Amino acid sequence: MRKPMLIVLLICLLLPAVVNADPIELRVADAINLALEQNLDLRLLRLDYEWALSEVERAKFVGDEQMYKTAVENFNQVAEQYQQQQKSLSRQVVTSYYELLQTELSVAKAYDQVKQARLNYEQEQVRFQAGLIPQITLLRAENQITLAESSYINAQHNLETAYLEFKQLLGLALDQDILLVELIEPEYEPIDVSFQEAYAGAQLVSKELQAAQEAVDLASRQVSQLDNEYTPRVELEKAKVQLEKAKVQLEKVTQTLYFQVRSAYWTLKNGEQEIEAKERELVLAEKELQSARVKYQAGLISEEELAGEEQKYNEAERALKEAKWAHRQRSLDFLEMIGLAKPVWSEGQDALDSTLSD
Repeated sequence: MRKPMLIVLLICLLLPAVVNADPIELRVADAINLALEQNLDLRLLRLDYEWALSEVERAKFVGDEQMYKTAVENFNQVAEQYQQQQKSLSRQVVTSYYELLQTELSVAKAYDQVKQARLNYEQEQVRFQAGLIPQITLLRAENQITLAESSYINAQHNLETAYLEFKQLLGLALDQDILLVELIEPEYEPIDVSFQEAYAGAQLVSKELQAAQEAVDLASRQVSQLDNEYTPRVELEKAKVQLEKAKVQLEKVTQTLYFQVRSAYWTLKNGEQEIEAKERELVLAEKELQSARVKYQAGLISEEELAGEEQKYNEAERALKEAKWAHRQRSLDFLEMIGLAKPVWSEGQDALDSTLSD
């Protein structure tokens, strides 16, 4: 009864390749380009962007200075939102691509577990027929096949869902077959700037800090303009209060930025220590697995014990990859915060340069 079920599962796994013989082969850069062109959310923003640009051209044609100024301000806001969405979408594509590869790997491992469970059952059958184990042990081995097949089906379902979501992200038809042809290995690069350097960089690029400083400058100019013998004292006092409030707000924004940079910086540093620890754990797990294989060949441990050591090694390897990937994602955010932004992907799109000025 087990073999027909497994054959059906294999047919289900291979069915998409039969239905569409010509899937789209996608590298990471290809996926990013598709998403930037076809993602539905970005297409909506692109319509706003194009309309805002047309408003600028219309105001320029009319020759209305105030109308033109308003149109340019609106366009710059829309353009900035559009650029940010492009960056966010590009990062999401890279992350989804990587996670989809990991899901494919999970399916392959689940299938291997089905094969291993069937092999174990066949071996237990021989031992049972020889009178070496009780029937309950044989039943447990048979139940392991059912559990492994169930996990395999669930892994396939997760993979199918992940592919559908990825195609939706790229703006592709859900029935379009795709093939990921590029392997992503999490890159690990420790942050090589000091906290002081990071905070100084963040102060230079923080829009919130710039806005708060501009508010102080504006309030200061207003006080200077009103500080004369022709201005009622109440207006001057009111302007001074506004200046003091602007200074307090500037100090508040400065402190907020300080703690944001500090939190992000030490989160990265702690992540680097965690990666180093997981690297040592992986080395240890590899040595223990090698030792277990030697013991198994000598008949000193069971196949289940060997499988347990293999699982520990796989888990240590997975944990290290996850830690490296998380560090990479946090690094991108941190470097952008301090003005040292890196491309989302080496072959990715350059950010759109579309800001207008008066």
